[in-house]
Amino acid sequence: MDKPALARLSIAQGLSNNSVRCIFQDHRGFIWFGTYDGLNRYD
Repeated sequence: MDKPALARLSIAQGLSNNSVRCIFQDHRGFIWFGTYDGLNRYD
């Protein structure tokens, strides 16, 4: 079985804050990260 690809995201990669409070994937496949400083989209 293949392992899923993982990536480390932080302020250096564009997140608004390093403390992620929630994660959501929308119907288009975008991943959304909610932080104390805002909402961030990852594609």
